Amino acid sequence: MGVKRLLAAVISATCCCSSTSLQPAGTHMLSVSQLNSNREQYVGAAISVEGRIHVLTVSGLKPCPAGQPCPKYDDALLTLSDIDISAVVVPEDKLVRLYRRPSPAMPAEPIHCRIVDENVPTFDCGAFAAGSVSTVNGVFTRAQEPVQTVVGPDGQPTVLKYQDTYYLLID
Repeated sequence: MGVKRLLAAVISATCCCSSTSLQPAGTHMLSVSQLNSNREQYVGAAISVEGRIHVLTVSGLKPCPAGQPCPKYDDALLTLSDIDISAVVVPEDKLVRLYRRPSPAMPAEPIHCRIVDENVPTFDCGAFAAGSVSTVNGVFTRAQEPVQTVVGPDGQPTVLKYQDTYYLLID
């Protein structure tokens, strides 16, 4: 068999036997725990993460309005947890935060959910329904965020300490 015929046979076999993936090219399908246990390996990579949509509520960020009761929640952030976790309170290390850029020139921001009712916790997260299982595609990202800042006599803030934060940047 000549080299050209052998090459044609290999190409033919490759074409008829290849499979098509539903994931975007170059992505890895991961669970939240797989991603969190190997964060550095995936920084900068296009990945797909399957998890349960979880709303991370944040309280105590703002002072209470004078003469009014304090709100239960100051913010509600969109995250993913592992599918088998359905608890109301999920530890941070069991979550992946979801971020988006408001525009290509802007820095990435956490995705916020609107607080609809804080007495019976209800949140509007747009296309994401709290508690549902979803696969989210994006680029896993590490960024430094200030965690300790002081304001000098001139009124200018100075960051004393940063920490790494990890998130999935979605479209």
